[in-house]
Amino acid sequence: MELRFYFMVLIIGLALLLKAAGTLVDSSSRIARYLGISPLIIGLTIVSIGTSAPELSVSVIAAIKGSGNLSLGNIIGSNIANICLVLGLAALITPILVERTTLIIDAPFMLGSSLLLFFLLFFYKPYVLTRLAGIILLFFFFMFMVYTAILSLKQRRTTRLFREFEKEFKMKKKSFLMHCIFIVLSIIGVVLGAELTVDSSILIAEHLGINEAIISLSIIAIGTSLPELVTSVVAALKKEGNIALGNVIGSCVFNTLMIVGISALTRPLQIVPRLIVDTAIMLIISTIFLLFILHRLRLSRVEGTLLFVIYLMYMVYLVFETF
Repeated sequence: MELRFYFMVLIIGLALLLKAAGTLVDSSSRIARYLGISPLIIGLTIVSIGTSAPELSVSVIAAIKGSGNLSLGNIIGSNIANICLVLGLAALITPILVERTTLIIDAPFMLGSSLLLFFLLFFYKPYVLTRLAGIILLFFFFMFMVYTAILSLKQRRTTRLFREFEKEFKMKKKSFLMHCIFIVLSIIGVVLGAELTVDSSILIAEHLGINEAIISLSIIAIGTSLPELVTSVVAALKKEGNIALGNVIGSCVFNTLMIVGISALTRPLQIVPRLIVDTAIMLIISTIFLLFILHRLRLSRVEGTLLFVIYLMYMVYLVFETF
């Protein structure tokens, strides 16, 4: 009976996270477009940060509660799900063309952030992320955001396009303020949902006698990655491959550098050795993704299928690790 209740609370927490995150993404994207920001930049910043809100709240709250395995496992599992599951399904719907800036800067930066995290976990202070490690991660995230801000200024829309968007969405001052209010309310919902998710996950792990890392790498990771999945699939259906790709790359960079950095600053993260293996898997998958998009500057349906199969194999691996 207790286990059923814990799972029910977990589902409610994830549902609240997804609903609040969806509202956050919608309102943030509309405001960003209203301000004349390009689709690629929206994917790299507003949408990726908004869809990463569940991971941020879950990981930080888990860190505060002293559950480093849940905090870091959520990020590693989410990044693997983003690259393999989210981009795999998006590419299956429609091949995704890759811009040169994505190939030259964004994707390598995502790979570099995974490499940095692996180095800090394995070589700097094995099995622990200190506050200094958190500062290092946040520094590189700041550099990424500076680059993105410069790119945004270069790609700012003209006044004519700005007026066309305003006419299309009819976003006057009243609706602009309304979306700002929605953003505040959705952030509150995300935090409450994360609190329920973390508490129930810890109780489920204790009840079943398994490590929190397994739950965070699988159930929680998939749950908190649903906003990225929905956003990227919808973008693919609308032939907006840049938003889908930018969303995933931005989310992975945000997860690895910003969320892990803040979590480590909040409280040093003590982890089990097995998470080093999962971090290495994340690094390998990031490398495979970069090699895929190097081929003809696109992510084809075949490559999307391969990414999806890799994710299924990873899930099987986690099942065997559990039992």
